[in-house]
Amino acid sequence: LESGALAGMKGLRKLTIPALSGEADYLAYYFGAKSAVDNGSAGIYSPVSLAEVTIVKSPTALADYAFYGFGALRTIRGLDDLQSIGKYAFAHTAIADVNIPTRLTGIGENAFFGCTNISSFVVSADNAAYTAFDHCLYNKQLTVLYMVPQAKTEVAFPDTLTTIAAGA
Repeated sequence: LESGALAGMKGLRKLTIPALSGEADYLAYYFGAKSAVDNGSAGIYSPVSLAEVTIVKSPTALADYAFYGFGALRTIRGLDDLQSIGKYAFAHTAIADVNIPTRLTGIGENAFFGCTNISSFVVSADNAAYTAFDHCLYNKQLTVLYMVPQAKTEVAFPDTLTTIAAGA
């Protein structure tokens, strides 16, 4: 698909794309954005109805700002092979539950910024870098708290906690 191929499709609810890679490593590319940050937190290029995206060829890395500003986007399928997530990759989306796959070892700065619907982080038991405790995201040793879901109203910390990361 070329840049802007889906521009004007304001009623789109579900989208299946072959991949997010190369020049098209951010979703707003398909809707006419010239760069990953062009969509903005208000989603200038994103359809307000787009709630679900499926990526056929699972990427190993998500670029910075990959889904940035897709405010109605609740579900993203096809991320099972992720090893890294770029900064602001999911910022200002409507995702509610975040599943951290086995191979993921790096999450960029503010990857989930403005995601007020997140209620839990679920981490694969085989993930060597991360774990979840009380639906919050921690390092595997439960010594560093990385993220508290913004929809949580109560948080319990493990006895092992020594560090709370900036922006947690």
